[in-house]
Amino acid sequence: MDDDLVYVYANTPQEEVANLIGKYDYMAIPVVNDQQQILGVVTVDDVMDVMEEEATEDLFKFAGTTDEELNYSSAFQACKARLPWLLITLATGFITSTILKYFMVEFKDVIALVFFVPVVMGMGGNTGIQSSTLVIRGMALNSFSGTDLFKRLMREIAAGAMMGLACGIIVGLWAEYLTRSTATAQISYSPPLLALTVGIAMMSAMTFAAMFGAFVPILFSRFKIDPAVASGPFVSSSNDIFALLIYYGVSMALLAVV
Repeated sequence: MDDDLVYVYANTPQEEVANLIGKYDYMAIPVVNDQQQILGVVTVDDVMDVMEEEATEDLFKFAGTTDEELNYSSAFQACKARLPWLLITLATGFITSTILKYFMVEFKDVIALVFFVPVVMGMGGNTGIQSSTLVIRGMALNSFSGTDLFKRLMREIAAGAMMGLACGIIVGLWAEYLTRSTATAQISYSPPLLALTVGIAMMSAMTFAAMFGAFVPILFSRFKIDPAVASGPFVSSSNDIFALLIYYGVSMALLAVV
């Protein structure tokens, strides 16, 4: 068979077939066996069905469930499909609450720091979801691969750092205002130092979250695990833990509380 002819095998993954048709703007592509004998064709209409199916599947995975749930008639089946990821999220909640317990003990005299725990955790989680979603979508569309994945990872880290810097400055200014205007701010640490602590923690948490959110899908794909799973509760829950640890570490370093 002509080496320049684009074709697929009967066992070629449907996503790869869709990518080939999209890449070359074909209306159809031949399907052959191992002996290069034509078995049939895949049309662009077939590909559209596949793309819709894959997009729906990924959407449900982002939410920590499956598209099979659309066919479930009982609440028990729906619960069975969703509960595993929710239990994982609950487990990470236990971890974050334990970390927060020690955080409160160490910084009982700097209670103003606790005001910003939800902000740091929330921004870290959102940043991680953004990065993982972009990487997963790019991998699905074959927009980048191989060495491009490393470049994408570096780009996400840089973007996370820049977004973290901007958000860190904003939250730092707000932290100084809030601590100056709150009675609990009457402590041995100045509002500017508290603001600096919160700002650096925010920047660090968002930078790490961007790196983690981009790296996990790449790692999953290397181990032949569907990377769409990484963009759901796993990344957001993990980033909650890391954001809190980063906040705790930065506070320990800058406020010298041991």
